[in-house]
Amino acid sequence: MASLARGLLVASLGLAAASLAVPAGAVLVDGSDGNTTPPPVGAGGANIGVCGGLTAIYLGNRWVLTAWHVPSGAVSLNGVAYGAVAGSDVALSSGALGPADLKLFRIAGDPGLPYLVIASQTPAPGSTLVLSGNGRDRAQPLTWKGFSGWSWAATSHLRWGTNAVQFTGLSVPLSGGTTTWAFASDFSAPGAATPDEAQATTGDSGGAVFSPTAEGWALAGVVIAISPYVGQPANTSLHGNFTYIADLSRYREQIYATTGLPAGPPLSACGLLGIEAALPVGMALLRKRWPKTRRPRA
Repeated sequence: MASLARGLLVASLGLAAASLAVPAGAVLVDGSDGNTTPPPVGAGGANIGVCGGLTAIYLGNRWVLTAWHVPSGAVSLNGVAYGAVAGSDVALSSGALGPADLKLFRIAGDPGLPYLVIASQTPAPGSTLVLSGNGRDRAQPLTWKGFSGWSWAATSHLRWGTNAVQFTGLSVPLSGGTTTWAFASDFSAPGAATPDEAQATTGDSGGAVFSPTAEGWALAGVVIAISPYVGQPANTSLHGNFTYIADLSRYREQIYATTGLPAGPPLSACGLLGIEAALPVGMALLRKRWPKTRRPRA
């Protein structure tokens, strides 16, 4: 396959840049779209909602976590919309790096969902991930400069899938002036991963990323950005693209200090029994969708 530098695209400007990543949307499936149930990570799948056409995560105690570049507003959870509490936004910090592309805000209702537990450690390279987000559907296949992939449809759906960690210890700058500690997954070509691998697209920003721990599944990250090749056609996903995920172990103390939520135990480990053993290093996202909260991107 051809070799080409990866660009970090600024979505708001629509041009390639050398040091910035593209705010992300939902994942695109390389194989089938999967089934119509929420991700079986204990009880956590129902906590993923739609906010302004993008994605937000209900943590508990009426607190929601999402990317900073996702506008605060009503959050749809399992088909019910909950309004945002005005003035409740809390920006998270990356310390000396400045503000992170992460924030918390409250909703004006109790959806009656279980609270989520934040992972205390960065998931190791090769470890299993379950990602969920409200991104673009898959359209037509394409090949560009020797790289195969897919164009994006205009529609979006709330979906989930599995992946594996490719890189850790990253700091990801975005055009809004944020820099976020992150890890990344890779959109592997057929033959290097499962037939259902996928890549984040527009709409997945704020999406949930779960990781198994010794005690059970925990919320390990938030989808924030993607990295296409320099000059890659707009609204496409090509094999070799990355998905960047905010590393919540770096922000765990800030989240608990703000929300007052308990720190454990994690979700049941039984929900995806055996999946982690089946995933190779570098596997891209296996996307699945469920219909209750599906909504086209504005």
